[in-house]
Amino acid sequence: MKIYEGLKGKEEILRGWISLRTGMEFPIEWIPETGLEVVDDGKTLCYLVVYFEKTCPVAYIGWIVSNPENTLKESAEGIAFGIGAVAGYAKRLGARHLLTTTGNERINGIYTRRGFIGGDERVQHKYLYIGG
Repeated sequence: MKIYEGLKGKEEILRGWISLRTGMEFPIEWIPETGLEVVDDGKTLCYLVVYFEKTCPVAYIGWIVSNPENTLKESAEGIAFGIGAVAGYAKRLGARHLLTTTGNERINGIYTRRGFIGGDERVQHKYLYIGG
């Protein structure tokens, strides 16, 4: 497997995959240029969207989305590989702290095995559009 850094030019693919998974029309403006692509034998297995805070050395793994054409094994292996690489990527771009939130039990297990510690277990994702 290989890791490619950056998401520029991948926005439409990501938008489509996330929209398919969430059941909502995913806003393309939520996709930064920062993140990782995991590729195996020329096939993109997954993307990890990484946001970087501008005022402190914090990065946030916002979305992990796998290729809808993957087998369950391909998704699990690709996600684990990406999570294994994301800390080094964030550190190279200036972060000293890496945060994430997920309700997916399997992904939570991967995070735990990669050294992430748990936070508040009552957390829910909420969204409010505040633009014009």
